[in-house]
Formats: sequence, structure tokens, C-alpha cells
Amino acid sequence: EEEEEGWTMLEVPETASVSCIGSFLLVLVKDDWEVGRYKFKQGSLVAVQLESFLQEPQRSEFTLLFEPSDTTFLQGWCKTKGFLVLTLLDQVKSSLRIWKMQEDGWVCELHQSSPDISTINVMAVEGEDEDQVWLTRSSYIEPTSLSLLHVNDLLSSKTSFFDEAFVVKRLPHMFQHRDMKVTQHFATSKDGTRVPFFLIARDLPASSSSSSSSSS
Repeated sequence: EEEEEGWTMLEVPETASVSCIGSFLLVLVKDDWEVGRYKFKQGSLVAVQLESFLQEPQRSEFTLLFEPSDTTFLQGWCKTKGFLVLTLLDQVKSSLRIWKMQEDGWVCELHQSSPDISTINVMAVEGEDEDQVWLTRSSYIEPTSLSLLHVNDLLSSKTSFFDEAFVVKRLPHMFQHRDMKVTQHFATSKDGTRVPFFLIARDLPASSSSSSSSSS
């Protein structure tokens, strides 16, 4: 920790991105980071009490909010008054993970995949002043829509991600899509890597829904 002209140097990697929410410091790790008894891999998002970290970074308690895998990465996040909403991509499909901020730490309230093959993005309406969010959704066969929700709406088991009651704006349809279907499949490359791809068709036969395998 270094202090110069009123500024305090944070003991985080130079490549890391940092921000604050409440009394916590968020660190997006862009290179593997070892701090105290923790080891965080590239692409992880972690939280730590800011005051504790400033005093004793090597002894601070961290919460791992997200750790990437071979198929999942963090697309983005937004901060509200009491929550942190993460948007993830898993096998090129969107999902949400919602953390609730408490005085003594974090509680994961939700980890849910999109009910269909679509891309979603979430943005806070009033930053950290309230818990409302804008949610945009787009897919291969439906136009982009914009919904206004409270985070508690997303946490409710009675609410769909894309409940029509929350939609405030939608782009016009450009083609007839009601009898169309999107399915996800995987091809296998020569090195064994599974590569996701999508099929878009009308009245797709059931036999086409099985996983595909090919060499490239």
C-alpha cells in the first residue's frame, strides 16, 4: 500500500479492473492472481471488503462471484442498490447469476439460464439508487425487446425472464417466425473440441435434434 498526495495504491494486478459497490471492492481478474490464501484464475470476478483490503490485503476474505470454465465466461454485470447482476455466456447461451449484497458478505440468489436460445443483457436503471433494471433480449427468430423489471421480479419463481407484462418496447417482426424453431448442436473438431452451432428451420424433424459430429 502506497500513499501519495491523498491517493492510495491498491495491491491488485495492473491488468485488473476494479470498481466499488457499497462497502465492497470488485476486482475483475485479467491475469491469474494469487493473494493471501486465494488463487484466482484469469476471467474471475471477486469481491472483498474495501476497508479490510486497504489495511491487510493478504489477510482479507474474498468472495468468488464468478470463475470461468472452458465453455462459460462473464459477458458483463450491473450494480443496483442491493444486488449484483451477472450476465454469463455458457456454450454461447445466456444466463443470469444474481448476488445479494449483505453487510457481512454475499449470497447467491439465482443462477438461471435463458429459457430459450437468446442473448440477454442487463443494465441498471438508476445505478445504485434502486433495484430496477433494463433487460434486453434478442434471438435468431424474434426481434430485440426491452423490458423493465425489479430485481425481485427476476428472483420470483412466478416470473419468466421475458414475461410480456414487463416489455416496454420491441422492434417490429421482419418475417413470419411462429412456425420456426432454433436448436443448438455441437460439432467435434479434429482436436476433440466441441464447437456449438445452431440450426434454424421450419417444422424441424425430431431426428435433426440429436447432436451432430463432424471433423473440421
